[in-house]
Amino acid sequence: MHRQGRQQSATDASSTTSECTLLTRCSPTRFLRLCSQLDERKHEAIRDMNFGGLLSITCKEVRHNICLWLIERFDVGLRKIQLSSTHHLEVTPDVVNEIFGLPMHGRILQVSSNPSEHPFGRIRDCEDRLRVLPIGEEFRRAFIWYACATILAPTSRVDGCRNLWHTLHGDEFRNDINWAQFVVDELVSGIRHFQQSQTAWVHGSLVFLQLFYVVKVRISSVQVPVTMPSIVAWIDDLLKIRLQQELRDSGSFGHGEVFEDVPNTPSDVESEDSDYDAAQQTINEQLTILQRVMRRLHSRRRSSAHVAGSSPTAFPSSPSFSPAAYHGFPFAEHGTSPLHPTNFATPGPQTSQDIPNMQGDVDSAEDVMPVRRMA
Repeated sequence: MHRQGRQQSATDASSTTSECTLLTRCSPTRFLRLCSQLDERKHEAIRDMNFGGLLSITCKEVRHNICLWLIERFDVGLRKIQLSSTHHLEVTPDVVNEIFGLPMHGRILQVSSNPSEHPFGRIRDCEDRLRVLPIGEEFRRAFIWYACATILAPTSRVDGCRNLWHTLHGDEFRNDINWAQFVVDELVSGIRHFQQSQTAWVHGSLVFLQLFYVVKVRISSVQVPVTMPSIVAWIDDLLKIRLQQELRDSGSFGHGEVFEDVPNTPSDVESEDSDYDAAQQTINEQLTILQRVMRRLHSRRRSSAHVAGSSPTAFPSSPSFSPAAYHGFPFAEHGTSPLHPTNFATPGPQTSQDIPNMQGDVDSAEDVMPVRRMA
């Protein structure tokens, strides 16, 4: 597979992207052709292995223009793509999970050079075996290797990675691997080799690299349905339209809206905790005021009943508003829901006639439950 990097735009014609050559054996087309020849029972076995997301691939082309642009900006040491001086994308296992649906927890796969008893063959030989093998351990290991050789971690070798084959067929292998981490590691290693050598071959999943960009960098003029995994939505025509539209709008890549979940820093956490504590203190103060007012109101009503010569009116004792006992309030679990004190329905008098003037306790009826907006 040999294709000259495409020219992005007139303003970007001097970029080395349009002059570089990129070679890859990443071939979603080949992978999907083989999968279409497997029966539903084997598809179900693949899903049971947590590789079912790969069966939903609709993006068959590797678009070299965006891949080269991203590789040029890929910091292999920090594992991030520097889009501009202010924006970057971190390449992490959770993004592989989002796009491919691969497991992102488990052991780190250590590829060994020790030979196994299973003879190693070319990718085509593996395809023939997968068509005829019954569902079992040998089929599962052969499929994992084939997925790596064609989509997840392809190399420049026409027969795929021999060491990976023997590792997967070793007696100690168990499929409790963090495959998302494996995809990231192999891509970073392949890009590092490409950047540091004169080779045109890029190892690693370039189909992931291009989808990673369009999933995390969005433009308003192209709307894409949200799916899980993300690869389900990205057919070839949609990917082409998305990339071409960005070039028309901005003249080059890297100008969309970066959509990335950034973890809280320690200062962010401390700020959230401080806001929470302040909100809880304010609510406690308001509840204390309300409790005092209700007790005084109860006392006034009983006094009024005695003055009129009637028997005391039965009036329920004021409820306890201890925040520790009030299980229905949002701060029962820290951070699980926003605090909205202005929406809190407070019991008590509802009309102005029912609210006595208690000068010295509060200034006015409006001061009983002051409405405060908390930032």
